[in-house]
Amino acid sequence: MKLKDYSSIFNIVVHMLEDPNMLVFIEAIKMIEYLALLLKQTIKASKMKQFVQLLADKYKETKTAVLTALEKTFAAIYENRCMPALSLFDQLINQIALSHKNPRVKQLVIDRVEIIIEKNYLAEDGRSQNP
Repeated sequence: MKLKDYSSIFNIVVHMLEDPNMLVFIEAIKMIEYLALLLKQTIKASKMKQFVQLLADKYKETKTAVLTALEKTFAAIYENRCMPALSLFDQLINQIALSHKNPRVKQLVIDRVEIIIEKNYLAEDGRSQNP
């Protein structure tokens, strides 16, 4: 199976995430969610790392629509195992939380991603107990 080149789409999404217009970057956040659902593990780790860093930076926004879109997207990334190893995802989140200049962003990244991981862990644990 030949892998397709999605680099132009990825670059457009990056530019949209960097746009100051909230409507534009919310659509980019949603696009990453869809890409995570469609492409799953075929997205390169370096590109997914760039997406996660840009997404985490959007936690500085206070609008509910932005925070909801971020949560859904992080959940899709985590659930579909878009990072080659989930430990890489955890390390990246920790790095963002430690290095970000905005304390609100640090705390939101830690809190929100922790909730996603916990929900998935409980769901997987429930499936393993009920064969």
